[in-house]
Amino acid sequence: MMADKENTNISFSSNNWYRKPTAALSEVRFQIHGEQYCLDRKLLTAKSGKFAALLKNHKNEELAYTFKNIPGDSTTFALVMKFCYGNELKLTSVNVVPLICLAFYLDMTEYHCKGNLLNIALCFFYSKILPAWNEAVKAFRTTELVFDEASHLGLVDSCLESLL
Repeated sequence: MMADKENTNISFSSNNWYRKPTAALSEVRFQIHGEQYCLDRKLLTAKSGKFAALLKNHKNEELAYTFKNIPGDSTTFALVMKFCYGNELKLTSVNVVPLICLAFYLDMTEYHCKGNLLNIALCFFYSKILPAWNEAVKAFRTTELVFDEASHLGLVDSCLESLL
Protein backbone atom coordinates (compact mmCIF):
# COMPACT_ATOMS: atom_id res chain seq x y z
CA MET A 1 0.00 0.00 0.00
CA MET A 2 3.04 2.27 0.09
CA ALA A 3 3.37 4.61 -2.87
CA ASP A 4 6.51 4.71 -4.96
CA LYS A 5 8.75 7.10 -3.05
CA GLU A 6 11.48 7.21 -5.69
CA ASN A 7 12.30 10.80 -6.68
CA THR A 8 9.82 12.32 -4.24
CA ASN A 9 11.69 15.18 -2.64
CA ILE A 10 8.76 16.29 -0.50
CA SER A 11 8.48 18.93 2.16
CA PHE A 12 5.62 19.60 4.51
CA SER A 13 5.27 22.99 6.12
CA SER A 14 2.24 24.63 7.72
CA ASN A 15 -0.21 22.28 5.96
CA ASN A 16 1.37 22.90 2.52
CA TRP A 17 2.67 19.97 0.52
CA TYR A 18 5.08 20.87 -2.19
CA ARG A 19 7.83 19.34 -4.24
CA LYS A 20 11.08 21.20 -4.36
CA PRO A 21 11.79 22.48 -7.86
CA THR A 22 13.06 19.57 -9.93
CA ALA A 23 11.42 18.19 -13.04
CA ALA A 24 8.49 20.50 -13.88
CA LEU A 25 6.87 17.86 -16.10
CA SER A 26 6.25 15.62 -13.10
CA GLU A 27 4.54 18.33 -11.08
CA VAL A 28 1.09 19.79 -10.94
CA ARG A 29 0.25 23.08 -9.27
CA PHE A 30 -3.15 23.96 -7.93
CA GLN A 31 -4.95 25.98 -5.29
CA ILE A 32 -7.29 24.61 -2.64
CA HIS A 33 -8.86 26.71 0.12
CA GLY A 34 -6.55 29.59 -0.75
CA GLU A 35 -3.37 27.54 -0.37
CA GLN A 36 -0.98 26.74 -3.20
CA TYR A 37 0.17 23.15 -3.75
CA CYS A 38 2.77 21.67 -6.05
CA LEU A 39 2.59 17.88 -6.06
CA ASP A 40 3.84 14.89 -8.00
CA ARG A 41 1.35 14.16 -10.75
CA LYS A 42 2.15 10.41 -10.90
CA LEU A 43 1.31 9.90 -7.24
CA LEU A 44 -1.89 11.95 -7.48
CA THR A 45 -3.19 10.19 -10.58
CA ALA A 46 -2.40 6.78 -9.11
CA LYS A 47 -4.82 7.35 -6.22
CA SER A 48 -7.34 9.90 -7.48
CA GLY A 49 -9.68 9.35 -10.39
CA LYS A 50 -10.52 13.06 -10.39
CA PHE A 51 -6.86 14.06 -10.73
CA ALA A 52 -6.31 11.32 -13.33
CA ALA A 53 -9.20 12.65 -15.46
CA LEU A 54 -8.13 16.26 -15.00
CA LEU A 55 -4.51 15.58 -15.92
CA LYS A 56 -5.28 13.19 -18.78
CA ASN A 57 -5.30 16.00 -21.33
CA HIS A 58 -2.40 17.91 -19.75
CA LYS A 59 0.44 15.41 -19.91
CA ASN A 60 3.35 17.54 -21.03
CA GLU A 61 2.62 20.98 -19.72
CA GLU A 62 2.37 22.28 -16.22
CA LEU A 63 -1.22 22.66 -15.13
CA ALA A 64 -2.41 25.40 -12.82
CA TYR A 65 -5.88 24.67 -11.47
CA THR A 66 -8.09 26.11 -8.76
CA PHE A 67 -10.49 23.72 -7.04
CA LYS A 68 -13.73 25.30 -5.90
CA ASN A 69 -16.28 23.79 -3.54
CA ILE A 70 -13.91 21.03 -2.46
CA PRO A 71 -15.17 19.38 0.74
CA GLY A 72 -13.11 19.56 3.90
CA ASP A 73 -10.38 21.99 4.83
CA SER A 74 -6.64 22.28 4.24
CA THR A 75 -5.93 19.89 7.14
CA THR A 76 -8.13 17.22 5.54
CA PHE A 77 -6.48 17.79 2.17
CA ALA A 78 -3.03 17.46 3.78
CA LEU A 79 -4.08 14.06 5.19
CA VAL A 80 -5.21 12.93 1.74
CA MET A 81 -1.87 14.02 0.27
CA LYS A 82 -0.02 12.10 2.99
CA PHE A 83 -1.99 9.03 1.91
CA CYS A 84 -1.13 9.64 -1.76
CA TYR A 85 2.56 9.86 -0.86
CA GLY A 86 2.37 6.50 0.93
CA ASN A 87 2.28 7.68 4.52
CA GLU A 88 0.10 5.86 7.02
CA LEU A 89 -2.88 7.85 8.28
CA LYS A 90 -4.17 7.90 11.82
CA LEU A 91 -7.91 7.83 11.34
CA THR A 92 -10.01 9.28 14.17
CA SER A 93 -13.62 10.16 14.83
CA VAL A 94 -12.67 13.79 14.19
CA ASN A 95 -11.08 13.33 10.76
CA VAL A 96 -12.88 10.35 9.22
CA VAL A 97 -16.06 12.08 7.99
CA PRO A 98 -14.22 14.91 6.19
CA LEU A 99 -11.78 12.33 4.79
CA ILE A 100 -14.63 10.21 3.43
CA CYS A 101 -16.21 13.26 1.79
CA LEU A 102 -12.94 14.40 0.23
CA ALA A 103 -11.98 10.88 -0.89
CA PHE A 104 -15.40 10.56 -2.56
CA TYR A 105 -14.98 13.96 -4.25
CA LEU A 106 -11.50 13.00 -5.51
CA ASP A 107 -12.77 9.58 -6.69
CA MET A 108 -10.33 7.67 -4.49
CA THR A 109 -12.23 4.41 -4.94
CA GLU A 110 -11.30 0.74 -5.11
CA TYR A 111 -12.30 0.86 -8.78
CA HIS A 112 -9.52 3.38 -9.43
CA CYS A 113 -6.88 1.80 -7.16
CA LYS A 114 -6.94 -1.19 -4.80
CA GLY A 115 -6.57 -0.27 -1.14
CA ASN A 116 -7.69 3.28 -1.80
CA LEU A 117 -8.68 5.84 0.80
CA LEU A 118 -12.46 5.87 0.42
CA ASN A 119 -12.85 2.20 1.28
CA ILE A 120 -10.34 2.38 4.15
CA ALA A 121 -12.10 5.40 5.68
CA LEU A 122 -15.59 3.92 5.23
CA CYS A 123 -14.56 0.63 6.84
CA PHE A 124 -13.10 2.54 9.79
CA PHE A 125 -16.24 4.67 10.10
CA TYR A 126 -18.63 1.71 10.12
CA SER A 127 -16.54 -0.66 12.22
CA LYS A 128 -14.91 1.67 14.76
CA ILE A 129 -16.89 4.90 14.95
CA LEU A 130 -20.55 3.98 14.71
CA PRO A 131 -20.51 1.19 17.31
CA ALA A 132 -19.06 3.54 19.96
CA TRP A 133 -21.60 6.15 21.08
CA ASN A 134 -19.04 8.79 22.13
CA GLU A 135 -17.06 8.36 18.88
CA ALA A 136 -20.26 8.63 16.82
CA VAL A 137 -21.08 11.93 18.58
CA LYS A 138 -17.59 13.28 17.80
CA ALA A 139 -17.93 12.20 14.16
CA PHE A 140 -21.39 13.75 13.91
CA ARG A 141 -20.02 17.09 15.12
CA THR A 142 -17.54 17.12 12.22
CA THR A 143 -20.32 16.87 9.65
CA GLU A 144 -20.92 20.61 9.99
CA LEU A 145 -17.78 21.29 7.92
CA VAL A 146 -18.92 18.99 5.10
CA PHE A 147 -22.65 18.76 5.75
CA ASP A 148 -23.93 18.61 2.16
CA GLU A 149 -21.46 15.90 1.15
CA ALA A 150 -21.84 13.96 4.41
CA SER A 151 -25.62 14.06 4.08
CA HIS A 152 -25.49 12.96 0.43
CA LEU A 153 -23.25 10.02 1.37
CA GLY A 154 -25.54 8.99 4.23
CA LEU A 155 -22.96 9.70 6.92
CA VAL A 156 -25.18 12.12 8.85
CA ASP A 157 -28.03 9.60 8.97
CA SER A 158 -25.64 6.81 9.96
CA CYS A 159 -24.32 8.85 12.87
CA LEU A 160 -27.81 9.76 14.04
CA GLU A 161 -29.11 6.19 13.74
CA SER A 162 -26.15 4.85 15.72
CA LEU A 163 -27.10 7.14 18.61
CA LEU A 164 -30.62 5.70 18.93
